[in-house]
Amino acid sequence: MQVSHAEGEYRGRRYELLFHGDGWRALAHGGAPASDFPDALEIGSNSRGDWVKLPAEHVTWWRVGVSAVWKGERVAVVGRERDGTVGVTTTDPRRAAALGIPGDQQQGWLGRAPVAELSDVEVSEEKVS
Repeated sequence: MQVSHAEGEYRGRRYELLFHGDGWRALAHGGAPASDFPDALEIGSNSRGDWVKLPAEHVTWWRVGVSAVWKGERVAVVGRERDGTVGVTTTDPRRAAALGIPGDQQQGWLGRAPVAELSDVEVSEEKVS
């Protein structure tokens, strides 16, 4: 199941945006050859996979939001899917209480929901920069 995440668009293709810093953005290159990234500042890997660091001015940042209905309440779908469940979150204390999601008003509420119980999935995209 698709989850909320950030993407970077480089040379007409989108890649997951893994991390960023002042003046650069690191994208998951998905095994694409280095020749696909002529502006690369650095190529490496970490616990999240293989990445390529590019100048920020060459990468358009997109925020992809995924939400779904779980037990009659709309939640944001976050984190990675594992064991047939996915992370769900809300900032609404009433909704969190109804769903039994642990958390608080400072940190928000975060729990896990069975993917099979999610319905009415909506995906939105917002250009960040």
